[in-house]
Amino acid sequence: PQISEKQVLLIYAFNNKAVTVISLKTCRVPHVNAGQKWIPLHGLLLLHEKLSELRQQAEALLQVREKTSSESPVHFGSSEKRLGSATKTEALSEKSRKIQQLEDMTRLCCTQIKQLLLSKANIEPEPEIPFDVSIANLQTLEKIFDPSRGHILSPGLLLDWIISFIIFV
Repeated sequence: PQISEKQVLLIYAFNNKAVTVISLKTCRVPHVNAGQKWIPLHGLLLLHEKLSELRQQAEALLQVREKTSSESPVHFGSSEKRLGSATKTEALSEKSRKIQQLEDMTRLCCTQIKQLLLSKANIEPEPEIPFDVSIANLQTLEKIFDPSRGHILSPGLLLDWIISFIIFV
């Protein structure tokens, strides 16, 4: 690590196959990978802040989606009906704009994660989001890159994507 910049040590371990421990004294686990990586603290804090914002935006968008699906007022007048459909169209375009912003911010965070884990400044932006954009995945990312705690990932696309940067470095 560079002396001029504060660093935090990322310690990781993962296994490729299920591990069965018969005896702790003679336990040999050939499919477990473990290691460490120095990461700039400032970059980690900035990334965690963005991931926290991203999760909050996703939660707000989901709450709006639940509210609009539960509200279904029926208008019987012709002018009210036209006004209602125009309002619905505006709401849909606003919703799709917010979803696009959420996806763009997720792509940006993915690029920053890649930069942080590969320790490279100039990385091409992620063309696609390599995992499902869900509140659960965004919460998991926020937890992983929270410097005050650790997190255990479950098997899936998110784990595979993050491991791809750790294995080949």
